[in-house]
Amino acid sequence: MDKITQQIKSSAEWQSIVAKLNGWDFEKFPRKITIEPDAGDPIQDCFAVFWIWCKQLSKEFNNVYSVDDIHDIMCHKFLGYTDRRQVGKTWIEPALITLTYPKKKTKERMCVLLSQIDEWAIDRGVFLVTKQLSDYAKYKEANL
Repeated sequence: MDKITQQIKSSAEWQSIVAKLNGWDFEKFPRKITIEPDAGDPIQDCFAVFWIWCKQLSKEFNNVYSVDDIHDIMCHKFLGYTDRRQVGKTWIEPALITLTYPKKKTKERMCVLLSQIDEWAIDRGVFLVTKQLSDYAKYKEANL
């Protein structure tokens, strides 16, 4: 049997699934059942918050800087650059460290970055929007 994915939006839909499972012969046809948050779950991860803030900062600066420009400025200011390094006879020049280069940032590192951006923005009179249901809001609350 192929994988089945079903979005559950009500108690009635859940009861329908439970009824189907009650009639299933798991000894004869074992199955693995996984329940996970829907992709539309309101909890925002740190990467989503970062891009929302880039868009907000772009607007705050009257779109003088694009969202990508804001991304580059924040990465330049708070993440820096890789070191110049040699691979064989080739020299690789420093490159901007981003959210995913040279490796994807952890949630903890992203929360620190967001905290730095938040403080930077406040110093400039910009109050960045943060949903209560976000990884960053949880981090901020825990580190006050």
